[in-house]
Amino acid sequence: MNVIVYILAIIAYVLIITHYLPRSVAWQKVIRTFGALKVRWEGHRIPASSYSLRYEVPAVVAASLLLNLAGWGITSRNPHILYLDMAGTAATAFLIGPWWAATVGIITPFVVAAIYPSEASVILTPWMLVHLAGGIFWGLMARRNNFRRYVNGEHDGLFAQTKSNLSFLFWYGVVGACVTAIAGSVVSLALRDDPAIFARSPDFAEKLQSVFAHGHDWIQTIPQFRGSAPLLLVLNGLLRWGITTFRYIPDKTISAAVGLLTAKYVLPLYEHTLIRCASEPKPGGKYFRGDNWLTPAIALFCYVVLLPWNLRHSAAALWLWYIPVVLLTGACLFEIVYGGNSQSLIKERTGRVEFYLSAKNRMPRQEYFGAIVIAILIASLVFMIGLLLVNSITARGTVAFYFLGTVLTYLLAFYVMRVSMRQWVTLLSRGDIGVASCPVNQNDEPQPVSSEPV
Repeated sequence: MNVIVYILAIIAYVLIITHYLPRSVAWQKVIRTFGALKVRWEGHRIPASSYSLRYEVPAVVAASLLLNLAGWGITSRNPHILYLDMAGTAATAFLIGPWWAATVGIITPFVVAAIYPSEASVILTPWMLVHLAGGIFWGLMARRNNFRRYVNGEHDGLFAQTKSNLSFLFWYGVVGACVTAIAGSVVSLALRDDPAIFARSPDFAEKLQSVFAHGHDWIQTIPQFRGSAPLLLVLNGLLRWGITTFRYIPDKTISAAVGLLTAKYVLPLYEHTLIRCASEPKPGGKYFRGDNWLTPAIALFCYVVLLPWNLRHSAAALWLWYIPVVLLTGACLFEIVYGGNSQSLIKERTGRVEFYLSAKNRMPRQEYFGAIVIAILIASLVFMIGLLLVNSITARGTVAFYFLGTVLTYLLAFYVMRVSMRQWVTLLSRGDIGVASCPVNQNDEPQPVSSEPV
């Protein structure tokens, strides 16, 4: 019964936030007040957000979670070696950096396990560390100026383009698989199982188990290694990592490619402003687009909030759950030392938001979308109350949970489709979408910041 109360409260919350509060005069005053305080304090008393929490982060995170969920749903029903539940994590890493990608990686197993709850303790929840490692690696690699040059297509000729494409697949696919395989090997050790755990194809899993067993037996037969337990442990770890890397290479390569294609064709305006038009590095520098400690702190907060659920739905060793805390705490320290300047982050973000607002103002308003969303949520609420009255909901509220999850997933998908269509219309209406049409000129003097929350 408690689950039903929570679900009804969520629906009521969504109704209030999306329909009633924006029309309230008191709410508008509160928003303006907080917006003015944010403008006055940001970068001084409070850390600056490098990406707009209103116009950039929600759409990117929503599209990434849907892509991860879709990849898992497709591959979970087909026995092969692919997972494709990290393509959305890669898209977030390319667009808004490693720490928001880490946040998506933290949330993804929770969302997928809620929809596919079978064996979540082994096949889903502990592997959040792989999502975390992949998101951080792809995000840090995407900060390199070479990545921006690759996306801008600064390569002439068929041979140069082919070379750049193969280089992208190698660094973000093969090397990404090597990095994530470290996390995967650690997780398999924490689960006290073989490196072929949760290989989708039974035949492929059997072959991997056979290779690992033969390799382990071969190491044991070498006389020089028999008396050295630490050396045997290292060699077995390298063997486990090698097998995991071999299993991850096709999956992470396709995930990186799909993530970049998602950024380019699903959210093209963000790909244009956040990658193509990203700030140039200093003369001789290799990196662009900094961040600050606020974003990894948000990821750490999400992880701490979900930690009790992870502990209840995991068969892994307890020490595994301390690793993300160490990684994200180190990320906060890293951004404190090497992060971007608050004023420059505010300037770039404000320029992008003004560009989004000008594009939004040129688009005709479509009130029917919000009306349909409200109607669907009200109909869902009435239907769930009807289920409650006829006692057709089980003790745990499973029917209501899946019903609400299905409705909200479809609404989230339509929201992403709407954002994508508006972005394409905006780019096409501009006539040119090259680097020359960037909304923020890095050589301009700082402009006054609007008091509207960004």
